Amino acid sequence: MGSLLEQYAGKVNLIYIDPPFATGADFSFTSKIGEDEDEFLLGKDQSIIEEKAYRDTWGQGISSYLNMMYSRFSIIRDLLDDNGSLFVHCDSRVNSHLRLILDEIFGENAFINQITWRRTGAHNDPGRFGMITDTILYYAKGEDYCWNQPYGERSKDAIEKSFCYAEKPDGSYIRLAPGQKIPANWRQFQSVTLRSPHPGQT
Repeated sequence: MGSLLEQYAGKVNLIYIDPPFATGADFSFTSKIGEDEDEFLLGKDQSIIEEKAYRDTWGQGISSYLNMMYSRFSIIRDLLDDNGSLFVHCDSRVNSHLRLILDEIFGENAFINQITWRRTGAHNDPGRFGMITDTILYYAKGEDYCWNQPYGERSKDAIEKSFCYAEKPDGSYIRLAPGQKIPANWRQFQSVTLRSPHPGQT
């Protein structure tokens, strides 16, 4: 990564990384080819780069893993433009460790959001609640970071269920029956509570 600095320092607007999760797993493999006497193991000697890419094992445990991530986050910060953003995919094993490192390198105020990504259906693991989510940590290098509001199309059924009121031209309104059509000069809207979702905060 360090080789990118000479050409791209301060020029990158967005970086998404999916680093190792410090699982202790070795993702390299060998595979049997052929049958009976003719079968043999397919494999080759790995380069240092390949060993790091396919193995989530660290000689000195979590400390060596965190040292590796610290150096990479430092390079990433130098690569980002002043309005650049960083998204880091991680899980519960290293979430808290990586966030502290990111707070130190980018500053606590650079933390924008922690996005929870549900990766599997609800279940229980032996002796505990099921591990069904991963985390994406969202950091920005500067205050003027680029934000594109995500939008998604709603189905007709979702619109009818959510936007179930209509305002008439005289200001009065009615609740719509399922599938009810309204005149073009009526305004269809969604009922939203005025109660604060965060009581005690202003």
